[in-house]
Amino acid sequence: AASSQQHKQRKICQAMDPATHGHIRTDSQTLRFCYDQHCGRDGLMPHSELRRAFYALQLWPTAQDVEVMTREVDDGDRGLIPFQTFAQLCRNWELQQTFLALCDNGKELLSCARLREMLTTMGNKMQATDVNEVLRLTDTNGDGVLTFHEFKKIMWGAEQ
Repeated sequence: AASSQQHKQRKICQAMDPATHGHIRTDSQTLRFCYDQHCGRDGLMPHSELRRAFYALQLWPTAQDVEVMTREVDDGDRGLIPFQTFAQLCRNWELQQTFLALCDNGKELLSCARLREMLTTMGNKMQATDVNEVLRLTDTNGDGVLTFHEFKKIMWGAEQ
């Protein structure tokens, strides 16, 4: 049952690809190249380079967004970000921006009905039963809307 669930989650990720308009910038090779361009001699990225690295990837966080990110990954005041942390920050930012673009009425909530409609009628169409099952398992409180945390569970599934 778990592998069936993961398969359905992968199908949702594939179906969601058109929502990003083909602008995925967070593949491992691109991230590694960008990271290496912004590292110091020690092979680690200083916090001061994070925003420039995001901009090089055409991801546009504000200075405040970057400050929040650096506080979240604070490494004991060393001010350095390892590659895996950088990659996770970039992927999380890109996913969050996709989520916000899909949300209804500028709220940070995505209705299950809207997501169901998108996944069954646009791009790589999915079967309604598959979408309903994943949404049922993901919308844990059953309120009919997804938070960013719930949306991440769909998109990253087994990686969580």
